[in-house]
Amino acid sequence: SLFFDPAEDDLLIANAFVQDAFAVSSALTVTGGLKVERLPYAGTSLLPEFRLGWKPAATTLLWGAVSRAVRSPTPFDITVREQADPIFLSGNPRFRTEKLTAFELGVRTQPIRSVSFSGTAFYHVYDDLRTIELVPGPGLSLSWGNGIEGASYGLEVWADWRPTSWWTLSAGGTVLDQDFRFKPGASGILGLAQLGSDRPYSAKLRSSMNLRPDLTLDLDFRAAGSLPDPAVPAFQELGGRLAWEATPGVTLAVTGTNLLNDTHQEYPGGDLIPRRVMAGLELAF
Repeated sequence: SLFFDPAEDDLLIANAFVQDAFAVSSALTVTGGLKVERLPYAGTSLLPEFRLGWKPAATTLLWGAVSRAVRSPTPFDITVREQADPIFLSGNPRFRTEKLTAFELGVRTQPIRSVSFSGTAFYHVYDDLRTIELVPGPGLSLSWGNGIEGASYGLEVWADWRPTSWWTLSAGGTVLDQDFRFKPGASGILGLAQLGSDRPYSAKLRSSMNLRPDLTLDLDFRAAGSLPDPAVPAFQELGGRLAWEATPGVTLAVTGTNLLNDTHQEYPGGDLIPRRVMAGLELAF
């Protein structure tokens, strides 16, 4: 019931990219880039990027960036036909590219030898995102439109710390908020859930310890917020690996994953992931 009209076509895809970086001073660097895309259905798109990097100290970098990206129409947007009575879906010859303008600010620093940190704040502006629209026709006739606009914004951080020569801690996390809406004239059918679903936060913590020259212990904890629509609960999980090198080339290991819950689900319709503990023998020749 799904086909393309025309069934065959010749599509031309071409792109070119140029970038240049130059130092304004010993502490300030400017990078500019431009990608030119020639894609079917959309014509030519100009995708510029501008980056600024400043090192106020030898161990610290502050940076900012502005970039543009698009998702150009594909045959599935333009020439697709699907018939499943009483629903009819047809491509939209006037479908426009989906557009993103990304603003980012970041920092990378190593205040002391044993600690490093990076963080990025972002604000992403979207326009002409794909929607399903009602159109005149037999039964329930649908077509693609460009009826959603909005923004997402948040913060990503990551840090490493070596308390001792035999122990390393790593931690990272993301917080995300979104503000999307239908543009005037959009039908709003299926709601904003057609964009997909993103967790409002996620976090990871990893510990790596060389307890002895022949004994290592790795632990990793992760947490993620709930998915709103379709709803999937938040979860927290712990994994680990204890390995003993009994002799050179022979290692005994016990590994555990998803240790905090009997099962948990990570995305809509996904399998329930069980707790698992495994023992292994590793041989190196």
